[in-house]
Amino acid sequence: LVAGIRNQNVLVTFLSSYPFKATLILVLVPLFCVIYSLKKSLDVSIINEGLKKINSGDLDYNIEDIGEREVKELVENINKVKNAYKVALDEKVRNEKLKTELISNVSHDLKTQLTSIINYVNILNNQNVTEEEKIKYLDILEKNSKRLKSLIEDLFEASKLNSGKMKIEKHNIDIISLIYQGLGEYSNLYEEKNIDFKLRSDKEEIFLNLDGKLISRVFENIIINSLKYSLENTRVYIDVEDKENSVRISFKNIANHEMHFNEKEMFERF
Repeated sequence: LVAGIRNQNVLVTFLSSYPFKATLILVLVPLFCVIYSLKKSLDVSIINEGLKKINSGDLDYNIEDIGEREVKELVENINKVKNAYKVALDEKVRNEKLKTELISNVSHDLKTQLTSIINYVNILNNQNVTEEEKIKYLDILEKNSKRLKSLIEDLFEASKLNSGKMKIEKHNIDIISLIYQGLGEYSNLYEEKNIDFKLRSDKEEIFLNLDGKLISRVFENIIINSLKYSLENTRVYIDVEDKENSVRISFKNIANHEMHFNEKEMFERF
């Protein structure tokens, strides 16, 4: 190695004076370089495996913080990009779910209104209906027709849900009157079942700041389901409790058939 180097060279002097140490250094230096290179390759391999997991859809996986400063910085940036993508993806999925639920709910309400209109048209076609009853039923038909128009307009709200927000117009509304209104509009459905509604409240009026249109849809669905699924010749009890910081409204009925299900699963959708 040093045959052609002049004697006064420092390296030659060191090799001549300390042959064992010099040989050890000559072995260790390239060995260290090899180990360092293998470590770098191993870090790159670990990062590459992590990227494969993320690319396969495992967005909860975080690449380990390993290696030198440059490698750690690379890992940190990859994890940041992955987390930002996960947030954006979750937001998109949430918005799509909101759209689907809105369309599903409005479609259900459209069917309910159409059923009500058809039933009242059939009643009006009955020869035994008095003039007073005709006026009453026509008034209900007019309300249901306007309600149907409003629901159709709600369908267009689906296009506005990209922001994850739905337009809510709150007003001070008497919740007792709203329930009575729903009972008046739909109590004639399934009339042959003879279902009697009993509303119990410790106050005649309870005003709440809410969107009357949206909450009335909640009551309408529950009232119609009570009529549809209650046992004939039974009562449905509606209890309204004005508590200190909230109002509790409960509907209780007797089902028309025995039900076998987990009660927690029944309200999972809600």
